[in-house]
Order: sequence, then C-alpha cells, then structure tokens
Amino acid sequence: MNQKNVVWLLDIWTSEQMAPLKQRKKRRSRTEKQTKKHLFSEAINYLLRRSIELRLTDPDMSREHYLSAKKMGMRGRFHLPKPYRLLYCHKCLSPITSETIRVRLNSKKKQIHYQCLLCRAEHRFGYNKHILKK
Repeated sequence: MNQKNVVWLLDIWTSEQMAPLKQRKKRRSRTEKQTKKHLFSEAINYLLRRSIELRLTDPDMSREHYLSAKKMGMRGRFHLPKPYRLLYCHKCLSPITSETIRVRLNSKKKQIHYQCLLCRAEHRFGYNKHILKK
C-alpha cells in the first residue's frame, strides 16, 4: 500500500466519525438486574406450580408449562429448584406419576433407580439409610 492510499484512508476516518464506534454499552444498574431476576423467578415459580397442579389431570399441558419454565430459566440464567426437577423425566419431560415410572432400590450402591415407561430413560439418585428411616 503506498502513501497516497494511507493518507486517503486517514482522511475518511476522522476522530469525530470514530467516536461513536469507541463508545461502550451502558451498564445496567443493580436495581434493574434485581428486578429482572425477581420477575423471572416469579414467572418460573408460577409456571412450575401450575405444572404441578396439572400433572395428574393433563400431562401434556403440564409438560408445556414445565418446558416454558425451563426455557425461561435458561434465558434468565436460573437453575430450576431440585424438587421440581425430580418430578419430571429428564429426557421426554413427562411428569413422573405411578403409571409412568418404575422405581427400584439398589441397597449395595445406595441408589434409587427411576425408569420412565414412556421413553425408557433411566435416572439414578443416591440416598442414605438414615434418610429412608425417617
């Protein structure tokens, strides 16, 4: 590149034109973040409670509410509470009821095995003996 081209390029991009490019995005204040977090958590809790209510009567609608809550959690960077996560199959997201699951206890490994009868997915959870005795 010769000197004429360099001068020509410098003339086009003056400091006034480059100023908007250098500006950073405005940071959100703490209160905005807190209100956003509060709104997300309220909406997620409502959807999860509604999903639990519909679990036995309308499993498809329950699955939709759970999926919506899960997507909102991902968007807001939230983890769903563990008691709610344990009530749904991780693979097909169907609600866990006595008709849709097989439960087995493995006393040697101290695990509970859940098998979804709809998608044949298996889930294992550990336990302690003193928890089961209570």
